[in-house]
Amino acid sequence: MNRLVHVAVREYLENVRTKAFLIAVFLTPLLLVGSFLVPKLLEGRRPEARRLAVVDVTGRLGDDVARRLGEHRIPGTTEPLYLVERVAPEGADPAAREAALPATRRALDARVLSGELFAYLVVRRSAFERGKDQPASEYRTGNLFDVKVIEQVRSDLADAVNAQIVAEGGIPPAAAAVLTAKPPLDPSDVRASGRAASLTTTVLPFVFTLLLFLTIMTTSQALITSTLEEKANRVIEVLLSSVSPQQLMVGKVLGTCAVGLTLMAIYAVAGLGGLAMNGLPLVSGGQLLLCLVFYLLGFLFFASVMVAVGSVCNTLKEAQVLLAPVMTLLSLSMLFLVAVAREPHGDLSRVLSFVPLFTPFLMMVRIAASPPCPPLEIAAAAGVLALAAWWTMRAAGRVFRVGVLMYGKPPSLRELFRWLRAR
Repeated sequence: MNRLVHVAVREYLENVRTKAFLIAVFLTPLLLVGSFLVPKLLEGRRPEARRLAVVDVTGRLGDDVARRLGEHRIPGTTEPLYLVERVAPEGADPAAREAALPATRRALDARVLSGELFAYLVVRRSAFERGKDQPASEYRTGNLFDVKVIEQVRSDLADAVNAQIVAEGGIPPAAAAVLTAKPPLDPSDVRASGRAASLTTTVLPFVFTLLLFLTIMTTSQALITSTLEEKANRVIEVLLSSVSPQQLMVGKVLGTCAVGLTLMAIYAVAGLGGLAMNGLPLVSGGQLLLCLVFYLLGFLFFASVMVAVGSVCNTLKEAQVLLAPVMTLLSLSMLFLVAVAREPHGDLSRVLSFVPLFTPFLMMVRIAASPPCPPLEIAAAAGVLALAAWWTMRAAGRVFRVGVLMYGKPPSLRELFRWLRAR
């Protein structure tokens, strides 16, 4: 036991004394803050004027929609945000114009592809009738990423339709304004007071989950690198003369786990301390303790896989090839975060919480949900993850015992399975 502690302390000190550790301490929070601030800063920059075209099949809305779009201005200037032109399709009535629409569409598509137009709008009868059997109005562009333009076109089209319906129905202007305006709504979280606290309460579980993901990714890969270096320099043979392979592997995993825990502690103390100083104590001690449990179990699970991979490889390139499937599965958990946050107690969330690959990440979100995850589910998920971590460490120990002293060609899958069955 004493030798295992020595290995863990050695692994820990070798990592925290490096420049990479100091860079991770400061760089990771900057990346997180930048991921929120940079989009906001980019939204505030001066937008470019977009050239749009309006094709009105109905013959009733084109002028009004074009006028509304042309009234928008670049913020802080008097310059138009949209340069709008009207394109009259051939035909004397809506049916004829609809029949001639394919030719008009081909010509406008060519203008969009050449860069002459940013997008164009085709207004159809469904804008009035809203029937499911009617063909929808079209917004065609070469850039669907600019969703602001799409929403503005949709909004101005709706306003033009509403204005015409109000005028034809003889509805008083005051009543029309109420009917067409969106009622004010102030969303907030019952666990927080004020808009800032509500926003922080919503975002905080995702921040913790992302930090967990980043620390597992970075520190676990550092574990692989150190194992490969020790194996390449034959240092591993010297170490095995004093400790058993199992003690060496467990010590390396525990030492690296302590490195990740140090990073998480620094981020948690700094972030939560800053929130508390601003009157936003949003996380209870019980939640932090549960997050710590799932972090440790999750790290042991993934680090065991990493050290096993490092032990059977001779170069970093070989390790990256073997790690690709692991990293792919690890990244899948990020895809389910929003779905679990929307319905933390749904069937999908419950099922995924008992998949060890996803458990530590998704349970972070479920623990912070309101109402919180039932204690029985938390205990069961922790038990499943602990069992998975224990089995993975045992399996990794068998692979490590053989692979760490093997050089040359990496083992095949058949050989790995034979090592796993060995006693």
